[in-house]
Amino acid sequence: MRHDPSQSPASASARATSRASGRAAWRAVWCAALLFGMFAAVGCDRAVSVKVGPRAPKIKVLSETEGVGVAVSTGRTVTAHYVATTPDGDVILSTRDAGEPMRWIVGEGGVIAGMDDAVMGMRAGGRRRVEIPPELHWGRAGYGGKVPPNSPLIFEIEVMLVK
Repeated sequence: MRHDPSQSPASASARATSRASGRAAWRAVWCAALLFGMFAAVGCDRAVSVKVGPRAPKIKVLSETEGVGVAVSTGRTVTAHYVATTPDGDVILSTRDAGEPMRWIVGEGGVIAGMDDAVMGMRAGGRRRVEIPPELHWGRAGYGGKVPPNSPLIFEIEVMLVK
């Protein structure tokens, strides 16, 4: 009969020690993540838009006409006309009325978060009509007496240029 070294008491002890140290390492990782999260939350002094899985607020695309050329993505410069209205149809903001399209770099905070989301994937000449939830614009505060608190907004967007 041959002796199997993996069945020795010393071997069993080494396996148990290895499992225990592995569990301790995972516990340390979880504790570090928890502490980091607590300290990060304490350091926040302004509202931020955070998207977490399927619960993240999303825009609703109500209608769309395809454009041509390069698609809008983070870091691209977009030039677009838009008209923002309340669900009742009251115009809040309009680049068309101002006679000048708006230009911004997607993802750099130059516009409300919902506007960046709304133009993602659009191309020059494309049009979209979207509903932006309050979490992606001015939310509970509303805006200048024109945007009611906690109200969705309807944006009609036409992308003129993507760079």
